[in-house]
Amino acid sequence: MVVNRKPTGTAKSMPMGLLVGWGISMLMTVLLCGLLAGLILSGKTGWGAMGYGAIGILLAASYVGSGVSCRLIMHRKLLVCILSGIIYLCSLAAITALLFGGEFEGIWLSALLVAGGVGASALVHCAEKRDGGRRRKKRRL
Repeated sequence: MVVNRKPTGTAKSMPMGLLVGWGISMLMTVLLCGLLAGLILSGKTGWGAMGYGAIGILLAASYVGSGVSCRLIMHRKLLVCILSGIIYLCSLAAITALLFGGEFEGIWLSALLVAGGVGASALVHCAEKRDGGRRRKKRRL
């Protein structure tokens, strides 16, 4: 394989990058859910904000987690985005089963939101970087 550019950094291994992305997704989910709960309980927002807030939290957490994984691993970016979304969704399903006694009624909406966030991350991070149409100048000797 020929490399035409100078390496800019070192890539992490696949399990390490996925673990860091999952950790950031889960940390972001917990912190934002706590913030939303605090805003609702303090009366600054109504109970109607819970639905839209949960949608935004799931989209943002899946987007950021898969984006971090893509930036850390630096290769096979589409596969990394998909795996990151699957890991995040499986952990959400496990938490749902643990807290709600195996009731998976709302997991399909969560799956669609995670797929949307991961898809957006894949579109952003998997795009080819182009030089903007500039041509190299020929050197004169």
